[in-house]
Amino acid sequence: MTITRIIRSRRRSVALIVTREAELIVRAPWQVSEGFIQNLILEKRDWVERKIQETRERLQKIAPKQFVEGEEFLFLSQKYSLKIVDEAREISLDGPSLVFPRAFLTSPREHLKAWYRQEALKVIASRVEFFAQRDGFQYKSVRISSAQRRWGSCGSRGGLNFSWRLVMLPMSVIDYLVVHELHHLRHRNHSSRYWDAVRAAMPSFEREEKLLRFYESHVVI
Repeated sequence: MTITRIIRSRRRSVALIVTREAELIVRAPWQVSEGFIQNLILEKRDWVERKIQETRERLQKIAPKQFVEGEEFLFLSQKYSLKIVDEAREISLDGPSLVFPRAFLTSPREHLKAWYRQEALKVIASRVEFFAQRDGFQYKSVRISSAQRRWGSCGSRGGLNFSWRLVMLPMSVIDYLVVHELHHLRHRNHSSRYWDAVRAAMPSFEREEKLLRFYESHVVI
């Protein structure tokens, strides 16, 4: 059974977590061996396989957006109702509404993704700059990707990559992902030193990780 990630910390017990993308995450104390983890997964195999199957079935039932008047879309965790306007020339936010040009309905997803990418770059680049200055990091660039299964990554040459889907999530979660990737500029793994540095920079990061898992199945357009 494939483990997507093992997250080690000072916790006292091992936890098996099936994410909203049907991936298996293991949280474990530093001293627990991989052999022990593998044996635990075998012991809990029926439960893990059932949870993964249930999650996959739930994901298949998530309906894509229909782009009809009043349909809700997320931006920074807030819900905005779609308002289709004949005279509009660009997508914008107006109070509780996401204003959407009627002319864009010929290819609505492509237009909305482009808007999300544009807004994601503004939001994420500003947060990267804030935390880089605060914590003394030097990075090369910020790029917005279309990744579906990876929220962010740190390139070997100092380039930071983030999925445009992040801009649908709360700002606190965006900040966590930014801190997460910035610290990979100094630590290219998930060692104890890495997690200690992340915790020092953002003591609430475990709460943000939980929020991230909650929103994984909500970023569909």
